[in-house]
Amino acid sequence: MPAAGPSEPIIPTAPLTARIRDSLRAIIGEKGLIEDEHGKQPFVTDWRGLLVGGAGAVVRPGSTEEVSKVVRLCHAHGVAVVPQGGNTGLMGGAMLRL
Repeated sequence: MPAAGPSEPIIPTAPLTARIRDSLRAIIGEKGLIEDEHGKQPFVTDWRGLLVGGAGAVVRPGSTEEVSKVVRLCHAHGVAVVPQGGNTGLMGGAMLRL
């Protein structure tokens, strides 16, 4: 019988290397890539301030073409992607620790 209690989800992912970060910048531009902890905070914290996740970077594509290129790049390098909408849900699905 499995042990009772919450557990952290395990999401296999490769680290964001300098090469991948440069590739992301080439796709979305400097303003679309948020890497500093202060800048990432609104995207990894739920609106109630109760759940905090983690992210190597926040990527804000400006078009469906950019979304496609970012997802393709991340998939090719084994980097996990957690899409986020308006950050208004109460379940915390977008706050997973990566």
